[in-house]
Amino acid sequence: MLRYFSYLLVVLFLFSGIFPAIAQQRNTERDLALEYFRNRNFEKALPIFEKLYDNSPTQVNYHYYFNCLIQVNDFKKAERVARQQVRSNPGSIRYQIDLGFVHMSSGDVKKGERQYEDVIKNLAANQRNINEAANAFMVRRENEYAIKTYLKGRELLGGSYGFNMELGNLYDRLGDFENMVTEYLNQLRVENANVAQIQTRIQNALVTDVEGKRAGYLRTSLLRNIRQYPDEVIYSEMMLWYAIQQEDFESAYTQAVALDRRYNESGDRVYSIAQLSVANKVYDVAIRSFEYLIAKGEENRHYLRSRIDILGAQYQQLTSKYPIDQDELKALEQRYIETLSELGKNRLTASLMRNMAQLYAYMFYDTEKATDLLYDALAIPGIGQMSQAEFKLDLADILLFKGDVWDATLLYSQVEKEFPNEPIGHEAKFRNARLSFFIGEFEWARAQLNVLKAATSKLIANDAMSLSLTIKDNMDPDSTYFALSYFARAKLHSFRNRDDLALLTLDSLMKIFPYHSIHDDVLMHRAEISIRMANYNEATDYLKQIVDNYPFGLLADKALFRLAEVHENYLNDHQQAMEYYKELMLSYPASLQAAPSRQRFRALRGDVI
Repeated sequence: MLRYFSYLLVVLFLFSGIFPAIAQQRNTERDLALEYFRNRNFEKALPIFEKLYDNSPTQVNYHYYFNCLIQVNDFKKAERVARQQVRSNPGSIRYQIDLGFVHMSSGDVKKGERQYEDVIKNLAANQRNINEAANAFMVRRENEYAIKTYLKGRELLGGSYGFNMELGNLYDRLGDFENMVTEYLNQLRVENANVAQIQTRIQNALVTDVEGKRAGYLRTSLLRNIRQYPDEVIYSEMMLWYAIQQEDFESAYTQAVALDRRYNESGDRVYSIAQLSVANKVYDVAIRSFEYLIAKGEENRHYLRSRIDILGAQYQQLTSKYPIDQDELKALEQRYIETLSELGKNRLTASLMRNMAQLYAYMFYDTEKATDLLYDALAIPGIGQMSQAEFKLDLADILLFKGDVWDATLLYSQVEKEFPNEPIGHEAKFRNARLSFFIGEFEWARAQLNVLKAATSKLIANDAMSLSLTIKDNMDPDSTYFALSYFARAKLHSFRNRDDLALLTLDSLMKIFPYHSIHDDVLMHRAEISIRMANYNEATDYLKQIVDNYPFGLLADKALFRLAEVHENYLNDHQQAMEYYKELMLSYPASLQAAPSRQRFRALRGDVI
């Protein structure tokens, strides 16, 4: 007995090394076969997968073996293998679809279609089986049959589950926008948990709409659903979303107010529209939105914020026009005074004080009142470090505005030191470098600007690069900066709202240096002054000179972009604006202005952005 037991131990010991070795060999073979398969070397992969399938007919081994047979056109063996799986797995539909796929791949389309139709015809009223069949069709890229499967499943389940989301995704894949929208909107009526995903898919489909017809169909569908299902709030919310995508803030405001009143809400949607309208410079809608919120009364949570924000929107609206109406400006000042007197100086009204300081400094040239307000704001208890930094930057700008260069640079440096790795710190560094540029310290300014080229904020990095190149490209042959000194002085005059002095300085520059490389910069600055003074035709003349005379200069793409903006925003000539945007995209595809040009071009064409 002891001898038998010892013999058994020896046998087990020997075989214990064999089984892992066999398993390891199979894994090595599978890895090799997978590498062949990935490299589309199906002839070499086939015999290995055949051996693996014969030894272990798992679903994974079948998948690779079957696909190898299809790829090498061995349809008879593929049919035999698929039939084996059908017999072994009578409850699994995917193998029946694989059988049809063999016929389709071999060219016997009618036989394949009959097999597919039989699968759909014999579907059971079972959601899992219906999904399995549809997914199997999609794996074989038979999307039309997948759609038929879901539609048959909808019929079989009698409305208990409609497969709206699945069908919407399939129609999206096929580019069938109208059916996609229909299914998605039906899904939202059943359950709106997928609203974010649906909005993303619709938005992507709208962006790729070459003919620009899809947005109109979506709007019509939403209006039809709103009328047909008036109690379904989701359709009104989708209409609001659509209006925002179209940048139709007038309609968005109307929808937001209607929803707010209907459901007796607290104004959240309206406040969002107000903020979006300010950001997009649609000040009429923003002001109306704030007025609506203020009218809801002091108990409303947006009341105080709206009292403050409406003044900011009114200030932006007034100062965006030329000439600025001085009577309206004085009326706005009075509203600021009354609001601050009523609400007091505190953390909430600190932003109001900041805006009020800009009004005094840049509109009334009363820098003393402006700086007093900012010093008061800095002294408010509980003001956060970031807010303090913003106030310091404003204060430094105003000090520079009135000519106090050294105190201005001190404040810029403080913010830069306090936030060395934050965007506001980079902004402070840029403004300090710009100050150095204004006063003629070009080498120091350029050194600071070159550091900022790597700033995390794209806007700051681009501004830094632009100003750095202006300095580099306008150095005089003897490495001095006489012409640039005039130009910097003109820029400082404009910063101080003295465009009259800026134009005189530019005139002197052109007379003293008639052949200098700085001429395109001069033309650009003249164009910007003309835009501020609402001399839009004069501005376009300057910009065209840059495009025509300096096509390879650093400002040609920017000049094209500004030409397009002037025609779009001021001259209301959208067709000409589109031409300029298009020219920029074609002539300067690597320009920083190319992406926004493409966006504006598509918006003017009617696409949804």
